[in-house]
Amino acid sequence: MFTLGILWIFSEPIAKIFTENVTTIEVIKLCFFILPFGFALQGIVMISFTFLNVVNKPIQAAILNAIFVFGLYIPLAIVLSHIINLRGVFWASPIALFIVTVVVVIWLRKLLMEQEEKFGKTEAIAEPAKA
Repeated sequence: MFTLGILWIFSEPIAKIFTENVTTIEVIKLCFFILPFGFALQGIVMISFTFLNVVNKPIQAAILNAIFVFGLYIPLAIVLSHIINLRGVFWASPIALFIVTVVVVIWLRKLLMEQEEKFGKTEAIAEPAKA
């Protein structure tokens, strides 16, 4: 929330560091208003993908990342850009992040339950790395 407030308050001065063009400043302000809604979700998604890599499930992480980019973000950006113009391109990111976060949480819960059944509650989640 702190970052969100800072970006909202200082969006125009930050934009003016890079340009004096009024239209570009307005686009930067719009971007700074919308994109922070996805910051926390982006963190959850990044940690989840890292976790999948650590537990030797890189293919699942790659599949989820492909679903996020090609199955959600790009199509949403295209559709929303036709509906609400440039705002739609910016809103596509937090919306896609929300959807992929829900999918990732469900996927990880399933993975953890499988590991729990396989190894028991007190055993390690990840299988030992093979040399």
